[in-house]
Amino acid sequence: MTQHSLIAELLSQVWFQFSLVAVFGFLTGLEFREYILLRSKERPEVPSISLGTTRTFTFIAILGFVLYQLDPGYHLYLAGMLGLVLFFSLFYHQKLKNGQSGLLQPLISLAASHGERSEGW
Repeated sequence: MTQHSLIAELLSQVWFQFSLVAVFGFLTGLEFREYILLRSKERPEVPSISLGTTRTFTFIAILGFVLYQLDPGYHLYLAGMLGLVLFFSLFYHQKLKNGQSGLLQPLISLAASHGERSEGW
């Protein structure tokens, strides 16, 4: 078995894809957490409203992966994405009420939910 076919075989395994999605969601959450901490130190006068970090991003990434695996026709995935969009719309509305207007967290969270598509592996 060549190295290329070994890597292709490993990437085709669902458990490995799940692990990659979880790790990348976790790393995205860690980086966003560092961003939030740095921003709160730079501008302590501005109260920061944040919606989770590491666990939240990992959960959203895993949710996107599981919904896609359950229905590769994108129906469940799109329903989950719509639910996230509605939830983040409420979150953004609350941020606007408190004088904040940053869209970074909802956009990164939606990108993390994109997870992976098995056809692309």
